[in-house]
Amino acid sequence: GVLLVIGEGLCLKAPKIRRHTERMKIDGWDFISKFAEKDKQQEDEDENKFKSRLTEPITKFMNDIDDSLNQSVKIVKIERSLVKAEP
Repeated sequence: GVLLVIGEGLCLKAPKIRRHTERMKIDGWDFISKFAEKDKQQEDEDENKFKSRLTEPITKFMNDIDDSLNQSVKIVKIERSLVKAEP
């Protein structure tokens, strides 16, 4: 568990660790550059893979609801006219 946390933490924080180790000129942390650059390359590849496309909306469900509402409104109007017609 601990090794997993340390390993994943290093990979996720590699760019930040690299900045600090370079700024403080700490030797022995050159390997972290591989992880920092790998993450950046992966983001660039992900951006190139994503292609936006428009899809047609599915209106059947909304049309069914609209039809049901229209029928309900008609029924209410008929009921009101019947109530008014009663003496």
